[in-house]
This record gives sequence, C-alpha cells and structure tokens, in this order.
Amino acid sequence: MGDHPTPYEELGPTRRLTSTAPPSPPRQKSAKTARLIAELGLRYRPAASIDLEAHAATLALLTRDLGIEDPFALERAIVEWVRTSPFMPKAADLLDLIRRDRALQDPEARLLRLHKHAEEGNASLDAKGKTHIRWYVRHGELVLDYVS
Repeated sequence: MGDHPTPYEELGPTRRLTSTAPPSPPRQKSAKTARLIAELGLRYRPAASIDLEAHAATLALLTRDLGIEDPFALERAIVEWVRTSPFMPKAADLLDLIRRDRALQDPEARLLRLHKHAEEGNASLDAKGKTHIRWYVRHGELVLDYVS
C-alpha cells in the first residue's frame, strides 16, 4: 500500500486560491433539511454495501449544498423527484424543481401562464373553425365559454 499513490496524488501539488475575497460564511442548515436528505438517502440506497461510505459522503454534500433552501420548498421538490425518477438527484436537480415551484407560486406568473394557455387554446379553436367558443381567464381560472 505504501508504493501506491493516494487518490488525487497523481494530479500533482495543490494550488492556493488566488482570490482576495473573504471566505463566505458557512451555510446554515435546518434539522428538517438534514432529515429530508437522510430520508432521500434511504430511498436511494446504493446497491452494494461497500458503497455506503461514498453514499454517506454524497448525502453530506447534498445537505450542505441545499442547506440554505427553504425546507418546505425542498420537501416539495423531493416529493416530486421521487415520484418521477428512479435515480438519486443532484443538488442542481432539486434546485431546479425548487425554482419551478417558486415560479408556480407567484400569482403574477400564474396569471400570465393562464392567459398564454387561453391564447394557445383559442388559436387551436380558430384552426378548427370553432369560433363560437373561446377560452377566457375569469377570477383566476381558465374557462371555456360561448362567444356572446
């Protein structure tokens, strides 16, 4: 074992960072975030027991990377992920779901999406020659109604 290089030794000496910016403060994680990531790890256990240490390290990094996110938004992202993917998510995957969830929660963005759906629906109706009915946005809902 003494003759073999340790991992990353063959890459050469490490270099110091040249940035003059002060280091960023450590991210704060909540107990709920740690619990959510631990449960995620149980859902996506490695196939071989020899990979448990690497799996635990992956979970620790995932907890650190997602530590500053709202735990409730993270929980919604995890629920959506486990319903649609058989694979362990990366932090970027869950962050993307969190961003999409935030966009859906925004009332103005929701209203814009409804108007866009109405326009697309009306264009489809026009293409079929059905000009006697239209899609409208009423009271924050998409409705189909006769033209008056």
